[in-house]
Amino acid sequence: MNEYYLLTGYIIPFLHYIETRTEGKTNENKINKNKIYKNNNQTPENYTFLDLTQSTKIYIAYHKSQHSFLGNFVIESNSMAEAYCLADIIRGFYSVFYGWTPLETGSNFYLKKLNDIPNAKWTTEDISNATIDVDVGIEDLILVDSGVQLTEGSLEDLKNFISKIYPNDDLCESLNHLLESRVLLNCFMTNSYYEYHYKYDRSEMPEWLKEKMFYENRYRYQTAFVAAFKGIESFFRVNDFKEHEIEKLFNNINYNDISFDTVYKRRFEIFSGEPEKVRYGELLAHFLKLRNVVAAHHNKKPPVIITEDSICEIQKFLVELITKALDS
Repeated sequence: MNEYYLLTGYIIPFLHYIETRTEGKTNENKINKNKIYKNNNQTPENYTFLDLTQSTKIYIAYHKSQHSFLGNFVIESNSMAEAYCLADIIRGFYSVFYGWTPLETGSNFYLKKLNDIPNAKWTTEDISNATIDVDVGIEDLILVDSGVQLTEGSLEDLKNFISKIYPNDDLCESLNHLLESRVLLNCFMTNSYYEYHYKYDRSEMPEWLKEKMFYENRYRYQTAFVAAFKGIESFFRVNDFKEHEIEKLFNNINYNDISFDTVYKRRFEIFSGEPEKVRYGELLAHFLKLRNVVAAHHNKKPPVIITEDSICEIQKFLVELITKALDS
């Protein structure tokens, strides 16, 4: 029996563009669909965002909030595990490629099990009444009506991303570890921010301040690094590996432009004195040594300092691996 799961943290506002053509020119005007439907005594209709299998689908489902219609992702599946897999792909996608890392919700579940799919006649309170896996409080109601407002362009990118990654369990698991690393330290930044702000601020940061930041954030930094490293292990389909096995790891996968000798360009660890260009295999050996110190040897006194540079670099490397794999 199929069940429904509503994903919180993301809102699809009910807006669209009307295209008018005048004398061969195209003008796009942003119109509030809510007003259009009210004027015509109609309500917006849910639609299927992705039809993945006979028993697994993703909908955009609308409901009435205080001031307008709002849409949420609703996953239909006969498996809770599959529903969470898709929810985590959505969360991972927006974190990795848009920088929209999910907010911590405390004791609230981000995926809410419902007894039916919402529709535009439902209110937020109706959604709360349809929630069957937890007692719903005011915080849950706020979560349903709040979150990142998604653009049409991002939704199209998401649809293509899910279609590519969903069949690959290893890449999905790798993405989830990367998401956890991003939640602990979000290293997303646009190219313009990096080029015109970050690289200047970071290069001028004194060593004493880098050390102080490590001690302020020591265990969060170490956990963020290890989470990203787990993502690399998932990518290569192993639970652990040693340095002499690294070349074999690359030989066991078949993705375009991913090999031991593929050249990688560092963007963050250059501020810690590492060379800008390094081969994939050498970079992986470098990350392995850091992981072993942090996770296997307890990083005793004096500690090896895991800086923001190394965390951002391993996240960037993992993003590059996943992206290349999906494009292969």
